[in-house]
Amino acid sequence: MVDARVVRIAKLRAKAHSTNYPAEADSFRRKALDLMNRHGISEDAVQLAVADIFGGHPPRQRSAHRSEAQRPTQPRRSAHRPTAKPAERRSMVEATMCVLEEQDNRPMGAREIWALIEQRGLYTRSRGKTPWATIGAKLSTDDRFERVSPGRYRLRL
Repeated sequence: MVDARVVRIAKLRAKAHSTNYPAEADSFRRKALDLMNRHGISEDAVQLAVADIFGGHPPRQRSAHRSEAQRPTQPRRSAHRPTAKPAERRSMVEATMCVLEEQDNRPMGAREIWALIEQRGLYTRSRGKTPWATIGAKLSTDDRFERVSPGRYRLRL
């Protein structure tokens, strides 16, 4: 069994090895060295703990952070036009948007929206007892919808 102090030192070294920030890595290394000196722990004991914790393999080093220019770009979707997806892949919000678009964006209540979603088979994954309550909660918090009157929502123009 490895001593808890040795495990802590090994973990600090692993953190130092896995970070991409030199100042942070240096801080972890200094803390590990300070603990080794304070408690009289040898380098061999730390190496055995590292082998025990990581199965003989050193912790992997993280890749460098991507800059904004290197990140893959995804095509932007229109704010009110969800992509055509099969019913089992469509989210409840997307199904709600489809229903409101089909109804020419007239203000509707959550129960009415749910009845149309269910009738058209736009969302089939609901297992809750009150899916209209979920729709109502999403309508009140999502910026793509506006409240016209209490309990009645439409797409924001």
